[in-house]
Amino acid sequence: YDLSKPACVAIFHHEFKNNPAMFREGSKRDYELLLNFFGELNANVKYRCEDYKAKKVKETVKKIRNKNFDKYSCLIVIIMSHGEAKDQIWALDKCYNLEADVVDRIRENRSLRAKPKLFIVQACKGEAMMEPDYTPTAPSAMNIMKCYSTYDGN
Repeated sequence: YDLSKPACVAIFHHEFKNNPAMFREGSKRDYELLLNFFGELNANVKYRCEDYKAKKVKETVKKIRNKNFDKYSCLIVIIMSHGEAKDQIWALDKCYNLEADVVDRIRENRSLRAKPKLFIVQACKGEAMMEPDYTPTAPSAMNIMKCYSTYDGN
């Protein structure tokens, strides 16, 4: 795959209107470092979505679905937020679904049809806590990232 000229989308949620206790302390710095990293890669950050409501995230994804990405080699979408089970991602006001509202819509973009589309999500997938019955000597399961080149069944 050619990843030499990526277009990037950064979706960043760190404030949550209905639950101020969910504020993601320190995440603003992570976001700034991510944007700097994209700059070092000479990647074009096409959309910066910071603390959008779920409706505005969906509207932005609709724009991405219709945008012409012919001059780019791939699309990288980074989402930073809190998450819930079943691919739910928290926006400023409520959750949206990663698969239905983001991935599936972007897959409909004809100019991205034969190009890699990378979705990197920094969010939990629920509230389950690991209860160790021993002193851990390795990082917990929360520090694992699995990436597949395709969906289940494909």
